[in-house]
Amino acid sequence: MKKNLDLKYILPSRKRVTTLNKSGLGMDSGVNEYLVKLFIAILLLAYVCGFIVRPERIGIQIMAVPHVMIVFILLSLGLVGIAVGHRFSSRKAARDNQLKIVECTDGGIRLGTGKFDLESTCFLSWNHVVAVEAVPSSSSGDSPEAYLLIENIKKEVYQLTWENAFAWIEEESFFSRVRSGVGHAKLNYAIEAVEKKDKLDNRYTNLWLHYFSSPTNRQRRGRLEIGTMLQDGSFEIIELLSGGGQGTAYAARYRAVSGYEVDGITDSEVIVLKEYVLPVHRSERLEDRKYEELSTEAQILASLKHGNIVKLYDCFVEDHRGYLVLEYIQGSSLNEIVKNRGPFPDGQVAEIALSVTDILSYLHGREAPIVHRDLTPDNLMMDDNGKIKLLDFTVAKESTGQRTATIVGKQAYIPPEQFRGEPGPASDIYSLACTMYFLLTGSDPKPMELDNPSILKPEIDSELERIILKAGAFNLEDRYHEAGAMAYDLRIWLT
Repeated sequence: MKKNLDLKYILPSRKRVTTLNKSGLGMDSGVNEYLVKLFIAILLLAYVCGFIVRPERIGIQIMAVPHVMIVFILLSLGLVGIAVGHRFSSRKAARDNQLKIVECTDGGIRLGTGKFDLESTCFLSWNHVVAVEAVPSSSSGDSPEAYLLIENIKKEVYQLTWENAFAWIEEESFFSRVRSGVGHAKLNYAIEAVEKKDKLDNRYTNLWLHYFSSPTNRQRRGRLEIGTMLQDGSFEIIELLSGGGQGTAYAARYRAVSGYEVDGITDSEVIVLKEYVLPVHRSERLEDRKYEELSTEAQILASLKHGNIVKLYDCFVEDHRGYLVLEYIQGSSLNEIVKNRGPFPDGQVAEIALSVTDILSYLHGREAPIVHRDLTPDNLMMDDNGKIKLLDFTVAKESTGQRTATIVGKQAYIPPEQFRGEPGPASDIYSLACTMYFLLTGSDPKPMELDNPSILKPEIDSELERIILKAGAFNLEDRYHEAGAMAYDLRIWLT
């Protein structure tokens, strides 16, 4: 480790502990056995080939070469292979012997090199921790390695590479327990410098490091005033857009300042700041829940690249409030349009639905399908060019097939299986059917009972109504199983 790390509390001269076990750093026996077998197989193959392959077929006069020379060449190649394998195996063994956090509890942490070999671990009580620092190495390169340093009362410093430190536990869980259990210790997180290979992953590492390193008091109370500056002047609040149970949204103007530049935003551009108020006096359960809401939406949005889904530019924490920096859409929600202008005509509803099915096909077609769980006219916006944008991924989640403990979404738009805690891709299709019902009639459907929209609007086309009723069928087996099938019927109707 280099001496010029960005240390604040831990002296570079402190004794460093990087492994609890100095043995076992030599040749890995399994790799050794494999290389020996490979070497013997090469010798046997060459010996057999010397008898069954004629020299003129391979274009060289191999039989003219003395057998002793052939054996010498093969032996040399084998020794080179073993040497390379030894080098690789030694590095792997050394890496495996580096310290990792085996366990993290309310009482402290257990450090070791093996998860199931407790005899080769040591337990460090939180009461004995005097300093924790997260810092980068001084090595150059695109992805400099980060280190976690933990100093105890004996002035010993446990030095863990970031990758090894969190091989078996969640980073957020560790820093949450540090904050709640080591209030006496000195903490230093060199936030911006802790880099990861995945740029997006690095963004969220910095997000919660900002949170856990923030002071234990809030500077501002209530909603932000117009003119409030955030991120050292990078964002100026210019308008309150909305406020509710899922958070507050502000329009803000971005100013490019030295040290903080956001890709995809130009200077003076208007963006949206979606705010999550985080707890000041942290209990682990409340802290985990509130932070998870912020982090989950940020990570989902950052992974999505679709022209009809709102863009996420960045995220940060300031004054115990988490912020998502989002694309500003010049337009209105579908709910606002219906309230102000009245219901949409049949054709436009079908075109809107077709755009939404394209979004759903993208979300549901991912390797880990994402279910929005709150697809309503409030969360669908139409910009000034008539383009549909899907917003608010606060309650979105990956579809795992497991039951969820909470019921989320607007009641009139939630399908029966979502009430049972079993949402899936077909749940979003049901919500789309309810949205189409609202766009055609101007009224919300009855909860879990999608009536024929022709009851309120007799002139609706019967085939379009059939598509809506199939998408909003009470039973899953009667519903469209995928958005693509619904899109197919909509295209036929539109033509």
